[in-house]
Amino acid sequence: MDRIHRNVDSNQNPMAKQVEYQRALKAVKLERMFAKPFICALQGHLDSVSCLGLDRNALSRSMSGSFDGSICIWDLSRRKLIHTIDSAHRHAINGIVCTPDSSGILSCSNDGSVRLWDQDFLSSQPTSEVISSNAAAVSEYTGSFPFTGIDHLAAHSKFATAGNKLEIWDLTRSHPIQSYQWDSDPVISVKCNPVEPNLIAFSTRERSVAVYDIRTNSPLQKVVLQMKSGCLAWNPMNPTTLACGNDDWNIYTFDVRNFRKARNVFTSHISSVTDLHFSPTGKEFVSCSFDRTVRIWNELVGTHKSRDMYHTKRMHKCWSVRWSLDNEFIVSGSEDACVRVWKSDASDSLRPLHPNEQRQIDYHKSLKKRYGHLPEIKRIDQHRMVPKYIRTATRIKYHVLANERKRDYRVATNTGSKDTSQLPAKTNMKESRIVHTVE
Repeated sequence: MDRIHRNVDSNQNPMAKQVEYQRALKAVKLERMFAKPFICALQGHLDSVSCLGLDRNALSRSMSGSFDGSICIWDLSRRKLIHTIDSAHRHAINGIVCTPDSSGILSCSNDGSVRLWDQDFLSSQPTSEVISSNAAAVSEYTGSFPFTGIDHLAAHSKFATAGNKLEIWDLTRSHPIQSYQWDSDPVISVKCNPVEPNLIAFSTRERSVAVYDIRTNSPLQKVVLQMKSGCLAWNPMNPTTLACGNDDWNIYTFDVRNFRKARNVFTSHISSVTDLHFSPTGKEFVSCSFDRTVRIWNELVGTHKSRDMYHTKRMHKCWSVRWSLDNEFIVSGSEDACVRVWKSDASDSLRPLHPNEQRQIDYHKSLKKRYGHLPEIKRIDQHRMVPKYIRTATRIKYHVLANERKRDYRVATNTGSKDTSQLPAKTNMKESRIVHTVE
């Protein structure tokens, strides 16, 4: 094929920008037209899905726990259920996590026990039909109170549990090797840092979020918010960034070296945030809420508007969400006993692309980035079909926030204090939602 030579001189191409604008407009319209994020709904649970887990060494393998005490292991690539443990626990399962070497699965429950399951045995069963069993756990760790959360330390044979207090366990011992409790506050969530294995973040029912160092057996910092945080997540690429999903419908990201001010505040949810998880790149994270939506956020830009929102008519309250380790899919578990799989980018194609198609997609993305600030392209790119109940609740929420701003302005002008009304709402919330910090 002969090479086609083009003259890039702007004098010879006076309409180049106008042509590129029309191409960008066409590209953003096609992107929204092909935006179909939902892939499939996996059925196998008999009760609400309470927690999800991912296998670090097998991208297609996932596990889920239910409120009826059962555990399901899924093959996401085949969209099939591999194995079911019917009576893994006597009560609801509050947390499930895979060991770093992928040889076992740890689950915790309200029955006050943590059980270790042999994942190699469970996953080696034939996948032509679902295997349902009451398999015995490899090990069982019994506590004196119900467990509300669990996470495994990176590069260690240890795991942390949340309950009446924070406890550190060793897989080879039947009793905790370390425990910590701050002012008799019950712990409701715990997350281990994937980069710094000695740092553990936990939240309590008394609205506090703290970072704990297992080397010194002492906390580093603590922040108290206006409402409690039910879920936490560490940024895998930035070990100092911690995200907290709060009951005030907001998500706060903190630099753990300075808890006096939130780094960013994300405010699109209209109900309590139940879970969140970072993408492998650390640039984005996904959250789920009682408002029956799954939202994707840009971590680097603190804004009230999420990048995308996923919802279906049949999906009920979401309890758990995970971002796949290949950065391609999102898995969510909801109250309707279904595990749903979504695309991380709604307009991506699941089939292999021809090199010409990939070059065309890359060209469209560059056009969108270049002309995305223009009003018409920005309007089309940000348009989403939102359910009526969410649109109504969002309007009421921001009306309440506007009234709070007016109240703060009047208080500031009539008391002679510093006028904070000139600050943007998201900047004001970075400090106003923090009650106090303890170092």
